[in-house]
Amino acid sequence: MAPCWILVITVTLKLSVASSIFKYLDDVPSPVKLECILEKCAAEASECLLDAECRKAIGCAKKCFSEWDNDNTSEKYHVQNCSNTCAFSYKGKAYLNFMTCVGDNQCMKFPPIPSQCKAPSNIKILGKLSTRDLNGLWWVVGGRHPVYDCYPCQHLLFQQRNATSWNYLPKYYVYLENGSLALMNEEYIIPDTQPGAPISFVYHDTGLYHNETWYLIDEASDGSYILQYYCGNTLEWYYDGFLVLSRSQSLPDSSYAAIATTIKAATGLDFSSFCRPQTLGCTD
Repeated sequence: MAPCWILVITVTLKLSVASSIFKYLDDVPSPVKLECILEKCAAEASECLLDAECRKAIGCAKKCFSEWDNDNTSEKYHVQNCSNTCAFSYKGKAYLNFMTCVGDNQCMKFPPIPSQCKAPSNIKILGKLSTRDLNGLWWVVGGRHPVYDCYPCQHLLFQQRNATSWNYLPKYYVYLENGSLALMNEEYIIPDTQPGAPISFVYHDTGLYHNETWYLIDEASDGSYILQYYCGNTLEWYYDGFLVLSRSQSLPDSSYAAIATTIKAATGLDFSSFCRPQTLGCTD
């Protein structure tokens, strides 16, 4: 049995951590589960609260969630963009450790964003494409989701690792809270798939667990572009989007008419509402 003084110190530290967490995380919609954090993530929470950048990240996110009721977009795009900006701006080790712990242990519950994902039965796969068709470098020249698909200079590299998996290496620029741009350079693993089959995988991004599925809709007859619909979630947030992937940094205007027709036929989405991310002048 531990000496009484050790128990007193342990309880005191936990109360101190709890008090500090309340200071930074109270008054947000559907707050974190503080008892869960104290039980499963006390060390990570203490590390975060002792780290200036991590405290800034939490304070920044708290401001984002305070605008939840004022965000009238269909998928709370403004709050999503704001919280992403916070995570990118203060993406230090202490913050990632804390977010990974609370996410993996379900110590945090986001206000829900209902699924807008299309049922597989409502997605027409027009080509018989697989992960192997993604081999090499692609530029994102069109996107549906205003937060995740429209980053400037977004390009994706796919490299086969072995018979069952591929490296997925996205690069893109993001805006930080101070208005500057920062290059994100990520690395994930996706499965090798059969032609026409969806690509499903899981990964961590800014500390949170994501579950995502891609549908390769079709490709140009000359292989110059591939059309990809995707759907995923992190905790209670669901999202879906669409990427126009091009082998070059731009496509001729004539290609976009065919792309719009294909996207409409396959998913019912209106390509005229998509963004055209900046690609010209970018380097790989």
